[in-house]
Amino acid sequence: MEMPRPYEPLVSEIAVPGKTITRQPSWLRRVKRRAQIYAEVRRQMAVDGYEFMVSRKVADACGITVQTLHNSFGDRTQLIVQALNDHTLAIDSYAKSMANHPLLFLVLADAYSSCAIETPEFLRQLVTSAFSEKKPLLSMLHGFGARNKRNLLIEIAARDMLRAGVDCEFLANKISLMNCVTTYEWAKATRAPSDLRVELISAIGLLLMGAVKATAASRIEEWLGDNLHKAASPDMPSSACLSH
Repeated sequence: MEMPRPYEPLVSEIAVPGKTITRQPSWLRRVKRRAQIYAEVRRQMAVDGYEFMVSRKVADACGITVQTLHNSFGDRTQLIVQALNDHTLAIDSYAKSMANHPLLFLVLADAYSSCAIETPEFLRQLVTSAFSEKKPLLSMLHGFGARNKRNLLIEIAARDMLRAGVDCEFLANKISLMNCVTTYEWAKATRAPSDLRVELISAIGLLLMGAVKATAASRIEEWLGDNLHKAASPDMPSSACLSH
């Protein structure tokens, strides 16, 4: 699975264990069209900035009317939230495809640092929207990201890798909020992507080390020793490609 790029359509679907879902061509067309619109929203956010992006330019670029856009996605804020959450879901799915255990959260940090290399202005606008003075989106973006990460932690717990008593929802909230705040601080200071990578991975590693059992903690410590100070790249370091 390739790392998701924010300016490309991202078609993700949540799998239902034990079920095979057959989709009609008309449904697939709608999903692809929606993904194209979300990609255009993210692109225009990066170009014009979160506070200056307008729905009309998105509609014009996608060949639809503003009314059609609002009928399908709601108002401007709802449209932006959906487009950003679409990217979050794709990044989380990518990390899960690389490793279905605690190390996937370190792969997740690698993915965001690679995003900072490839599309820095998008990442800056993403976190800027969360803390905007006019219309902060933190509660909506953080809530979605935390729910995704809680589900990942529940799967890890089912593999008996978490310590007894670990609250998956609490830990997911901490990881999601820490990601957002750390990235925001990086964006405001306009520092190098390598700084963001080290800070994200270090913080996530500390959170995980206290939550996982000894065997998993040893794997995290080994991964940190091998990868923490390696340079991130758009294609991701091969050491981050971890088997299930």
